[in-house]
Amino acid sequence: MLTSSMGYVSFDFDAHDRYIYYTEVLDDSVIYKIHINEMDREIVLSSEAERVVHLSVDWVTKNLYYIDAIEGTLNVLSTRNVTNKRVLLQNFRIGRPVLHPNKGYIFFSENGVSRVNMDGSNLINFKYPSSHFKKGLAVDFAMDRLYWCDEHDSVVYHSNLDLTDVISIKSKWINEPRLIATHKDWMYIINNSGSNSIIKLHKLTGVLADIEPIEVQGQDNGDAELYNLKIYSKHEQLIDNTHPCSMEANYGGCQKLCFAVPSNKSITSSLQAICGCLIGEKVDSDGKTCVGESKALTDLKAMTDSKATVDSKAVVDVNAEIESVSGGASRHIQYRYLTTVCFVLVYLFTI
Repeated sequence: MLTSSMGYVSFDFDAHDRYIYYTEVLDDSVIYKIHINEMDREIVLSSEAERVVHLSVDWVTKNLYYIDAIEGTLNVLSTRNVTNKRVLLQNFRIGRPVLHPNKGYIFFSENGVSRVNMDGSNLINFKYPSSHFKKGLAVDFAMDRLYWCDEHDSVVYHSNLDLTDVISIKSKWINEPRLIATHKDWMYIINNSGSNSIIKLHKLTGVLADIEPIEVQGQDNGDAELYNLKIYSKHEQLIDNTHPCSMEANYGGCQKLCFAVPSNKSITSSLQAICGCLIGEKVDSDGKTCVGESKALTDLKAMTDSKATVDSKAVVDVNAEIESVSGGASRHIQYRYLTTVCFVLVYLFTI
């Protein structure tokens, strides 16, 4: 369990590099990272013009996605070179982003569930009559299912990645759930009532595991207030060997940012690499390197004059296509302190 005297706003981890990324309540203009075997932290982002409220890490591309509450934007930066940073979505309604890097999707919740490609394109809003929840999303990577909480109805739902085949789970142990995580056959939830307890249930039946709920305490055995929940395990962060933006694929050969996006609108589609650049830059004609917009316009005019064509796939489309889609029918816990508890990270050595 990670704790802070100031309290955390959000956190995520990269189990391959063994880094935890986080931001704090009283210092939410800074994103830090810390190795799980070290105590000294490093600054990833420091910007007084931004207020980071949620972040998520793509462990394949090493891109970090975060929401700036001041500007209302979804932003991305490369943890390999933090100067490579850009805005993906503007006028963004705040919700905690959850990533599925091997499918090329970002999910977030704000009076419903939304999905967008990793480069900010093809934004889809899924609407349901009961859409009170604003948090509590998780991806079951083994089954390619999306889980979410409805804290008003005391229900957990899961569905396909296009929100078809929606299934509800009710249990006496699910009482106004607000946070959820999955690992192998299990889901872990935190209810509004008894909010210092993590409850382990079977992810398909809601049956309680053969362990007592995990009681979490802060430093000096004080009460804990939990704001986030993650399962630290490489099992939850597998890398598809055909991923086009992995380290093995040289991050798509992209100069600055590599985004793995679905090649079509099917949830079973393969991924393709799309290179991205900073604001004020465009992807050059090679689809890999970045040039200033003035040079890009000059090159485009020259190509047009010579009746050449430009591959539109080489340029990241940050103007999201909006669609409305209706959903279809339907062990060992290791603790580690950094410095009043605002999130918990559970280590599972069951791989």
